Amino acid sequence: MANVYISFLGTNNYLPCHYVADDFITPEPIRFVQEATIQFRCANWSEKDRILIFTTEEAQKCNWQDGGHCDRKTKKPHEGLQTRLQRLGLKVPFRSIPIVPGYTTEQIWQQFNTVFEVLEEGDHVVFDITHAFRSIPMLALVVIHYARVFKSIAVGGIYYGAFEALGPQYQVEETIPENERRAPIVDLTPLAELLDWTVATDRFLKGGDTALMGELAQRSVAHLLKASKGADKDAQAVKNLGNALKRMSLALSTCRGLEISEVAKNLKE
Repeated sequence: MANVYISFLGTNNYLPCHYVADDFITPEPIRFVQEATIQFRCANWSEKDRILIFTTEEAQKCNWQDGGHCDRKTKKPHEGLQTRLQRLGLKVPFRSIPIVPGYTTEQIWQQFNTVFEVLEEGDHVVFDITHAFRSIPMLALVVIHYARVFKSIAVGGIYYGAFEALGPQYQVEETIPENERRAPIVDLTPLAELLDWTVATDRFLKGGDTALMGELAQRSVAHLLKASKGADKDAQAVKNLGNALKRMSLALSTCRGLEISEVAKNLKE
């Protein structure tokens, strides 16, 4: 199992800003949100982990390599993301992977296969879906759930750098100094979790299977129980509910007639 960071590089001439998330802020204004999310999530990763940046041919020229864009005012060529990542001095290796643009259904399926094939069994995956074509966020969610089933991956986070929260790019460039620009990094991981709950609810409604609901309930409060060392009573109650759901499903699926009444009463309480 390894940690894997995945992002898609766009083609625009991005403006520098500080990206912020929780108590994290980039030390200097930067053009690429990938620099921010990598610093935020991958700073302690090792040589066994991977950073993968998917680039179309145009994105490779515009933003992966140096000189693809210039500063609008000084006309000085910008450094590409490849150079910027080298400057971070991380232990984790990184590389770009070519993908097709995604303008047709066939190309979107090619993108899907390209991303799915780089994932390995049990990978712990962090997605940055800020840039690239507008179908990418949906593609990322589908790949995540497909790879969860077929490669047992875990989702470490899904992030979006919301530069547009500052306003239109032309307006930001003219009215907000670089050092004063603060763009939030939005955590979209709960959207993937909501899909899990949707599947769990469907199983319950169609087949009475509550095992996945119980597992999700327990998983949802694990961090609260860890932070409070088990003292959070509300979190403990949700954990107990999750356990009761799992016990109920197990008793029904294995025909444990003598236990069903007891576990059903416990679950109702």
